[in-house]
Amino acid sequence: MLSGLHEANAPANRSLPPVEKQLWKSLWKLKTSPKIRHFLWRALSGALAVAERLQSRGLCNNTTCLACGQASETISHVLFNCPTAVEVWRLAGIQPPSAGFSHSSVFLNLHYLVAGSKKQQGDQNRFEAFPWVLWHLWKARNALVFEKTRLTPNSITTKALEESVIWFLAQQQVPEPTTVEVSTNSLIGTWEKPPSDMVKCNVGMTWSDTCLMSGSSWIVRDYQGQAIQHSRQAITGSSSKRESDIRSLLWAVQAMGDLRHKKVLFEASSLEVREALLNPLRFPELSPLILKILELLNRFEKWAIFHVSAHKNRIVKNIAESVILGTRLQSYVAAGGPGWLHEMLEEDANST
Repeated sequence: MLSGLHEANAPANRSLPPVEKQLWKSLWKLKTSPKIRHFLWRALSGALAVAERLQSRGLCNNTTCLACGQASETISHVLFNCPTAVEVWRLAGIQPPSAGFSHSSVFLNLHYLVAGSKKQQGDQNRFEAFPWVLWHLWKARNALVFEKTRLTPNSITTKALEESVIWFLAQQQVPEPTTVEVSTNSLIGTWEKPPSDMVKCNVGMTWSDTCLMSGSSWIVRDYQGQAIQHSRQAITGSSSKRESDIRSLLWAVQAMGDLRHKKVLFEASSLEVREALLNPLRFPELSPLILKILELLNRFEKWAIFHVSAHKNRIVKNIAESVILGTRLQSYVAAGGPGWLHEMLEEDANST
């Protein structure tokens, strides 16, 4: 109802071109809170009380931005072009347009961000967090103007990403079972077959501090323990083992979807993955990856993630280690399991 009220009163319905009308409509369909949608509507309407707007009404003589002292305080400047804003966008991992954010058009800047939020950005759609980035840039501006408190770009970004994670997690409509579990039974014994209506995907990760590269692998098996497919790849460009392990899990989840497996049990033995999934707010820098994993998981009819012992995950551990130790950097997906691990696969298949 609130969105409909604003759409009726918005300039988008006053004989504007279709692209502008579409942006107004898109603002009210953004994945964010109603409070932030209302804020974005005000920004696009030019209804934020920046110094330049106040001067136009005879309420302010000095329009200089208090944060940088370098330019007039306009809506575009506060949210996109002030050095503080530029640094926050960089820290949030949201790339500006190739020519940079517009200094004069809030419309162009929001159009770019909304379009980016609708696209799949590989394994990280960081654009989804942009409403919270804008909201916290505005809150930081108000803290400086009214409370004389200057927030750092890092603190602004961290708070924005944290709130983004909280909101998206709260929206998850999760089918049963949806668990990340650690139990005594899962940490001892041998590999266990999945239920007859599911497949099991074991995910392996091996990190090399020397070359900042990870060997990653997965193998998917049926209720009889027979290998259906397996894969391996080298993952580069990660800043830490935790990030690399999360990217490995994301890669495996994407693969199960691509291969049209509908009901999947995932198993991994990475403590870093377990901690990140159970406590995502502790790792805001990984929030785009974690949110993408959750988004993809919810496309399955049924899924669960278990943390298991290294012994239960030994097949994929060996495959992942071969990437690093054997310098086998060529990625592939193959039917069945690797021949050189035939005996281990037979042992697992024959386990009760």
